[in-house]
Amino acid sequence: MLFLNIIFDKDKWLGSSFVKSINNLFKQSWLYLVILCLWLISIIFELNGQRASNRTAMVKGSLKEKIDGIFSQFGQLGGSTNFKFMFALSILISIVVVVSIVRSVMQSSKTNSNISLKIIVIGLGCLLISFMYLMLVYLKVGNTYASRPDAMWPVIFFLLFTGILSMIDILQNISNIKVFVPLVLVLEGLIAFNFNYLPKYPINSNHDGTTIYRVNKYMIDQIVRADKEGKSKVIVKVPLEKAEADVPANWPHPFVMGQYLQDTLYSHRMIRSRIHVILKPDKSVSHKLYENKSDQQPLTPIE
Repeated sequence: MLFLNIIFDKDKWLGSSFVKSINNLFKQSWLYLVILCLWLISIIFELNGQRASNRTAMVKGSLKEKIDGIFSQFGQLGGSTNFKFMFALSILISIVVVVSIVRSVMQSSKTNSNISLKIIVIGLGCLLISFMYLMLVYLKVGNTYASRPDAMWPVIFFLLFTGILSMIDILQNISNIKVFVPLVLVLEGLIAFNFNYLPKYPINSNHDGTTIYRVNKYMIDQIVRADKEGKSKVIVKVPLEKAEADVPANWPHPFVMGQYLQDTLYSHRMIRSRIHVILKPDKSVSHKLYENKSDQQPLTPIE
């Protein structure tokens, strides 16, 4: 936002002396400068953290393979939300933005059109910069983050931000479209209340939130019970995710998670002493806690 603001007001900065330009920049954009400095400091700390080092060590392959992996994860991002809806929404926002830009360019003689065009272009610039920054980050730490809505939120935010501003600009300057606003709102309400919404599973798990809560509670109860009995070691039974349970994966219950699990419980005073936690995949636990997906009845549309 700071750089784009300078670009649009370059005549004001270049028209005076260099020192005066810098003073004007600090006076009028000091908040952006503070945000930029804090952001750079946070990046320095984050890049030197242990998790960043671990993630970087796990990333392998050529540059082309890494880029292909990132774009393949974008498809998973659509699966975590609603791909058809998000695609249609993106197309609609793109059309609205293009229409707003064309209108602003055609009426560039008006002050309001110039302001609207600047704001929309700033939003698009921020979207592009955010996307490029995230691409560089994912090349460094791995492509799996590209499939997470929270990690892609800057791009999603500026896409919605630009679309909303463009729609406001169109409604304010094209009077013939205003008559269709009530109809659009009614259609949106009908669509929103007549979809059969189903909960989307998290990216790193193939189970719904209720099932995940049951499994977590089942694991924690075993550790807490062992702590009350004064044990120094406990074997915690977890669901068997794959047939090859001896492989140190069994995600989302890998064997290495036992150390982190007892650290968390001890730090939050849920257990009195540090216990050696050993995770043991058990097929019977899977049958007990996971839903039966092999013989389910079809979903009847909700009236």
